[in-house]
Amino acid sequence: MFAADQIFRRSSVAAIPYVHPGNNVEGIKKCPFMNAEHQRIKEKHRTLASTGCSKDFCQAGRAIHTDEPRVGENRSLEIVCQEAAEFLRDLYDEGFFHSEAQFEARLQEVHAEILYGATGGIAREHKLPTRLGGNWTQSHDELEFGIRRAWRNARKCIARNHAKELKLCDLRSMTTSVDMAKELGPMIWDNQILDFAGYKMDDGTVLGDLANVDLTTAIMELGWTPPQTRGPQDLLPLVTMAEGDKPAMMEIPAPLSNLVNISHPQFPSFAALNLKWKAAPALTRLGFDIGGVQYTAAPFIGWFMDAKIGVRDLADTFRYNVLPDIVQAIGLANGKLQDGVDSIEDLPEYEQLAMLSRAQSELNYAVQWSFNQTSDTMTDSLTASKKWCKFDDEFKEKNGYRLPADPYWLAPPQGSIIPVWHRGGAPNYQPKPMISKHVQDPVKAWRRERHMWQLVPEPPKLMTFSQTAAAFPRLVEKKMAEVPVTEIEDSSDDDSDAISLTSTLSEQKTIAIYFCSAGTIAEKLAKRLHKRIEALVKVSLNVALQPRVECLNKLKATDMTADKIFLLVVSSTGKGEVPPNGSGFLRVTRLSSIEGMSFSVFGNGDSRYSATYNGAAKAVHQHMQDLGGRPLIRKVFRGDIAVEPMPYTAVNNWWNSLEPRVYDLINKDEAIVVDYGSKLEALNETITVVNDAVDRLIDHGRDLSFFKDAFTVAAQPVKSDPAQRSLNLSIDIGSTRYEDQNCIQILPLNHPSKVDRALKVLKLDGAATLDLSTHKDNPTYAIFLTKSADLEVPFKTLDWLLKTGDSSASLVKELLSNLTVLDTLELLAKTNLLSRFLTKPSLVQDIILSIPLLPTRTYSVASSLSAKPTPSSAPDANIVDIMLKRIPNGRFSSTFLTDHSTSPAKLQYRIVDSVTGPRLRHLSAQTNKPLVIVATGAGFGPVKCLLQSRIAAARCAKSATPAFENMSLFLGFHPTDIPLVKPILDDAEELGLIDGLHIVESNPEKKRVQDLLVREDMAGEIRENLLGEKEGWVFVCASEGAAKGTRGAFQRVLGMDGNENFWAKKYLEEIF
Repeated sequence: MFAADQIFRRSSVAAIPYVHPGNNVEGIKKCPFMNAEHQRIKEKHRTLASTGCSKDFCQAGRAIHTDEPRVGENRSLEIVCQEAAEFLRDLYDEGFFHSEAQFEARLQEVHAEILYGATGGIAREHKLPTRLGGNWTQSHDELEFGIRRAWRNARKCIARNHAKELKLCDLRSMTTSVDMAKELGPMIWDNQILDFAGYKMDDGTVLGDLANVDLTTAIMELGWTPPQTRGPQDLLPLVTMAEGDKPAMMEIPAPLSNLVNISHPQFPSFAALNLKWKAAPALTRLGFDIGGVQYTAAPFIGWFMDAKIGVRDLADTFRYNVLPDIVQAIGLANGKLQDGVDSIEDLPEYEQLAMLSRAQSELNYAVQWSFNQTSDTMTDSLTASKKWCKFDDEFKEKNGYRLPADPYWLAPPQGSIIPVWHRGGAPNYQPKPMISKHVQDPVKAWRRERHMWQLVPEPPKLMTFSQTAAAFPRLVEKKMAEVPVTEIEDSSDDDSDAISLTSTLSEQKTIAIYFCSAGTIAEKLAKRLHKRIEALVKVSLNVALQPRVECLNKLKATDMTADKIFLLVVSSTGKGEVPPNGSGFLRVTRLSSIEGMSFSVFGNGDSRYSATYNGAAKAVHQHMQDLGGRPLIRKVFRGDIAVEPMPYTAVNNWWNSLEPRVYDLINKDEAIVVDYGSKLEALNETITVVNDAVDRLIDHGRDLSFFKDAFTVAAQPVKSDPAQRSLNLSIDIGSTRYEDQNCIQILPLNHPSKVDRALKVLKLDGAATLDLSTHKDNPTYAIFLTKSADLEVPFKTLDWLLKTGDSSASLVKELLSNLTVLDTLELLAKTNLLSRFLTKPSLVQDIILSIPLLPTRTYSVASSLSAKPTPSSAPDANIVDIMLKRIPNGRFSSTFLTDHSTSPAKLQYRIVDSVTGPRLRHLSAQTNKPLVIVATGAGFGPVKCLLQSRIAAARCAKSATPAFENMSLFLGFHPTDIPLVKPILDDAEELGLIDGLHIVESNPEKKRVQDLLVREDMAGEIRENLLGEKEGWVFVCASEGAAKGTRGAFQRVLGMDGNENFWAKKYLEEIF
């Protein structure tokens, strides 16, 4: 899949919108020869780009159609305005604008920007002088939507089912060739970032890639010197060229230049062929055409499909043409080459076909097998084809027409054994936004224009690895990730206050990487990091790399010597415990030789479990320090699978923070080493406390950078009833998209009146900046007290009171220990104790850093996209519902909602997936499987989402009977919660979606919902639905105690204690 689109700049001829007729299609004249599907396509896409065909000539057999649009073309003002308006209308249809008025305002803003930038020139469409459209500035969200939609519209691509996963890396600010070389853009000579050279030899043959002979010659003319010993897979340097600037060259950093060795498990002779290929495709000569704006360079990295290498790149006669060599290597020609037959070309064609077909099949298998042995991603043609067919079928079922498809490109080269080969009749049309080739060849453009440059006699200097250090992390990040990545602020701690000692390094350093995890994520991250650091080993004479990553239990005390640098990737399990393959390490005891080793710990945690977030990593980090290790970064570097399910970006950021420290350790005679030994012990304990508090505040601020503003819309019921246990709350989340079974993390901001009270008591200017010394983006006091300070709980410590020297301070400290922060400050303001602090900024900071940080709360989204719940009070809103338990004095459910009871409340939020979200969405789509649900209290939230989805599907069904298997619900509620859930349960029963509804209300006898499961009449029904041919599944959403009891009940009913397959695949459990 595509890891990241990098957008650099727009062509000077790109532009913006004009008017749009909206969705009214009455004016469209229907063609008498157009079928219903074609008509729906025209209604949805009022403007279609040319596919090059006409009524007289069909270009279906051409790889590149003659009339295809290109980026970098002049377009008239009218065309640009029209395309911009239609793009904005697409955004409106997708919920980016809350109202027609907001859409019209944005349209006018864009229209004005286009007109302002309009110029005169020759337009492509009619080749006549006219006014050309100007550019308009698309926001990050608009542009990201545009590149995703362009990928979905890419009729030549089979992997478009991943389009929504595409992430934007916005580099439009880069304007020079050198800057763009570091960032990969904007006009790039190479066809891919990783491109092999093709050398024309004296005898007329070609060494390397035949497709790149002209490119290689041009780059050599620019000043590149090939390796002294040329080979078939020499990587070309990256050549970039900005508008109005001469080209810049950059060598490919070592971590990106690692190639995959192609071998075959059944044919050892494959190795003698020395076949290799690059690990990932990173296309560079395509652009994006989005809303009238033309992006002339948008490199993106993805992954290979097996046939691209095995059937095409290595096998094509006009590329590497290795099939004849493979025929010989695996013995397919044995016995055939005799009696004057010297080569396979002398054999009958049917014999050649048989041998070459077999060689091609084995090569394709070898490619897939070889990639599987590495950490590099590859998909096979059969899987890709099946996924595409499913994606296209689902799109047609929803929209009434198929996605655009060019069969020349879409059908993999293996032919009829691939399902997509047989999908005749797919419409070949081209909507916008779209991906397209550039109107100019950059090499030809340079050769035309280079006479205008006063070039010095010596050739351009090739930027070296060390000279491109700034680009190295980003480049390797693309290689590491192989998934959509986003530029995320570095989440490491600032070490400017760490103590530095100088030590002489005479011995070689060794980097060792260990992991521990109950699953596979930590191991995958460790292996990828290992592969990346191999590049460091190649360029440093003073470092070695342990040959392979190992589980943490294999790290012994005798391995931990001063010449080692340990990098540990640690996942948590259970309640923040160290997983079994790492728990043995905690029993390692200290040896004298351990003194002086360096280490860093990456925590692979889940912030949805805030109380235990990265608990295992913290325990390992502390143990390493107890063993005498010196941390390269003061604290655990945190990854969060709630934000990034496979945290490649976080690991990249971790290494980017470590890299300069590691270089210091391995490459300098007098290295700077962070020392937390005896010197640290001599520091005043207060300094350590302050530093930790600052670290926590900085981490908190970084976490909040992912949060957006939202507003409460309505809460039902709204009343101050002590008996009320739960409520439904609706929240307007703006333009953010979400999926069924997502969660919403909420930050309940402090009420402005309380912030004002705190500022007044502390005599602070809200606009003044809180000085954290070590952090560049310090918050203002108003922002800190609004978003970071928890004013509703007691101070973490009141030790700062003792600094007054007042004899009564100790007594006052004890009396105030249970009061909230705000109450404590206001009470102290009435005495002279607080006033003594307010004259000294350092003492005020002591107070600030003693305030607990405001935690987030995570709730299941209790509404389905298909139902689109929108209260009448906010018809243009993008609403999500949550169901929450009302807790006395609860920070969100009680205090926050009470503070904002008379008006919509502003809060901050981010959408994350639930722990069971992906599996629950997958299983809930299997409507032919019985479903048994157990939920208690607010755990009904995701069940409500599921019911809404099925109710919407049933109401849209053509037949009166929905195609759903039976669903059994076992629910536990407090009696006051019943009115909240009754309406949706009634609707589901009326539509026949619920086969059995069993509700247990809170009762003095302490009978629980799980007790129902073991009743014989219920047990028989459950066994029938879950065992045998029906193969039903279970979803449990309850408190920890109720979930544990429910699992035990199912084990008794099913007698499946040892059936790991059932518990792993058919039993979903969400604990709140």
